[in-house]
Amino acid sequence: MDVADRLEIEGVLALYGHLVDGQAWDRFDEVFTDDAVFDATVLQLPRLSPLSSIKEGFASMSHPVAHLTTNVVVERAATADEASVSSKFLCPLRGGKVLTGVYRDTVARTSGGWRIRERNVTVLRPREGTL
Repeated sequence: MDVADRLEIEGVLALYGHLVDGQAWDRFDEVFTDDAVFDATVLQLPRLSPLSSIKEGFASMSHPVAHLTTNVVVERAATADEASVSSKFLCPLRGGKVLTGVYRDTVARTSGGWRIRERNVTVLRPREGTL
């Protein structure tokens, strides 16, 4: 995978946070494939698929103050048109707490560019000995 592809993938992951925070559900086709799966069941949210259900689901739920994506690692290219990506997220909540976790994504090259085909959300819990 070349640098241009990696940069485009990182851009898609960054755009996701901007779209969610701006409630721009109508632009989710810029970050998700039509057959996308969004799995945040760890947060007691329903597994959403396809894209139309993701849009409806996001429009109907409450959201953190912001969605920040960082530490993006393109782990491997399954094929020339698909890759696995891992990134960390920070979501500031009302009251000053911060939800942290990991997005594990499968991204696919489409006619419109790279898009998230599947997103699995994992929440990081405090470990013994952490601050």
